Amino acid sequence: LDQGYFTVRSNRQTANVKLDELLYLESLGDYIEFQLENGSKISSKEKISHMEKELPDSFLRIHRSFIVNKAKISSFTREYVMMGETELPISRSYKQKALGKLQGN
Repeated sequence: LDQGYFTVRSNRQTANVKLDELLYLESLGDYIEFQLENGSKISSKEKISHMEKELPDSFLRIHRSFIVNKAKISSFTREYVMMGETELPISRSYKQKALGKLQGN
């Protein structure tokens, strides 16, 4: 992480994921899908709770299934964040903490 990227196993290969290109992660059962700025996706058999601990403070958990890159959020309300054209929900259990961090508190 100190070099600005981390390494994940994807489709029996090792992939480098650059933090500044990562929009958000989505948990899909026992897989995580990394959504990148260029529109590509990388899937890895990893737990979202493990990734939440590993990622720097510039990433924010907004839902049981989503962690977003705060620098890539185009707008947000009390119910969702916009990542470009994609709307991601803010769940009730993460709302107070997420909105506090988004508003700079």
